[in-house]
Amino acid sequence: MFEWIGIGRYVSGNRFLHKMDPRCKLIMVFMFVCLIAFTPSVWMMAVHAAAASTAVFSARIPISIVWRYSKGILLIASVAALFQLVSHGGGDTVGSAGLFSISEDGMKQALLVFGRIMLLIVSVSILTLTTSSSDLAYGMAAVLYPLRVFGIPSERFAFLIILSLRFLPVFQREIHHIVMAHKARLGGLRRSGLFAFIPQLVSLFVLAFAHMYRRAEGHSAGLAARGYVMDAERISRRTYRTGWRDAVGLFIVVAQYIVTFV
Repeated sequence: MFEWIGIGRYVSGNRFLHKMDPRCKLIMVFMFVCLIAFTPSVWMMAVHAAAASTAVFSARIPISIVWRYSKGILLIASVAALFQLVSHGGGDTVGSAGLFSISEDGMKQALLVFGRIMLLIVSVSILTLTTSSSDLAYGMAAVLYPLRVFGIPSERFAFLIILSLRFLPVFQREIHHIVMAHKARLGGLRRSGLFAFIPQLVSLFVLAFAHMYRRAEGHSAGLAARGYVMDAERISRRTYRTGWRDAVGLFIVVAQYIVTFV
């Protein structure tokens, strides 16, 4: 249950994407998300999907991991695509079923919405699967550094985002342990009816959040014991430098922009 929560995990490796500068990876993912959000063509969406697949293969990320993390959002993407399919009426009518009619424009919008949602999850998952927590924290703090001009503490903001991302797998494990314990005692969640199932699910989430709160308190005490100060000046133990890999990655994303909109 909740095995689809893949954002926040890290798969160690020594491939092309693993060696890229975290700042460039964050900028690339942001540019790619903006690109798929405004792509007007189904064929170009297929090109972007091929580029994301190439990134997965080049990083040697097992397909089973990507599928396990993507299948949970598949239902949401399918429902959104179905809504677009029956709500848009432009173009020639392909078919009809009762009060609903399917048009060419509806099919196009359905494919675009489905591709956008799935590629959004896949691209963010690739980022977290190929970037460690410390690299993500540094890259995010560096990218958000200009916000200090407006009085926004970029390092604190980045620290909170990284903690939230890394707590997602912990939340998944807590849910899994609680469900397994529930199965051992009562034989699992009873789905006899919606009104009977919802209270069981709510109690499960309340218990999981209580466990997470205790775990968060433990992490907070650990940071305090190590003398961690949120806004103190720090020197990274690693030196991050942009290289030819970052230039190639940015060139590929910019080339996709040119092919899509020019």
